[in-house]
Amino acid sequence: MTLEEIKALVYPTEEVNWIEVLRDLVKIKFGEKKLMKFKTERGYSEHIYLYSVGDPNEYLIGVVVINDVLFAMTDDGDGYDVEFGTAWFGDQVRRSEGIGLTKDAIIKACKTILEDRTEEVLDFNNTEDCDPWYEKYFLQKIERDKEKFDSFLSGESKGYLSIT
Repeated sequence: MTLEEIKALVYPTEEVNWIEVLRDLVKIKFGEKKLMKFKTERGYSEHIYLYSVGDPNEYLIGVVVINDVLFAMTDDGDGYDVEFGTAWFGDQVRRSEGIGLTKDAIIKACKTILEDRTEEVLDFNNTEDCDPWYEKYFLQKIERDKEKFDSFLSGESKGYLSIT
């Protein structure tokens, strides 16, 4: 490796919008309105570590693009605290921004998608045949907060909904 190649790696001249990278990959692989959940090689749910929020930690478990907006779904690792909201580049969950995704988490999510380790858990075009959990908790929460969710979809606001 030359000195110039090393400098190019250490001091990149091109900035990458990692949220756009993940959003575009999701659109290319799955289209819009299909909530994809990450799986391990053995088929179990993949929990991509985001950051500590005290007790517990926050994990990225799924993504979907709706109206060209990237949404993320997180879990505390136990399935008790699930959030769903707009994704932004950062390391926090904020009511005003949504769910922050770190570069490491985005890259791991992209690798999981490229390695075909995902499963569709909800098609927003046809919600009739979804898993009972998504019908009972997820869709009911979105319906209860329809005005807020619609403002996310239209791009008027950002944020997240606490599902459970």
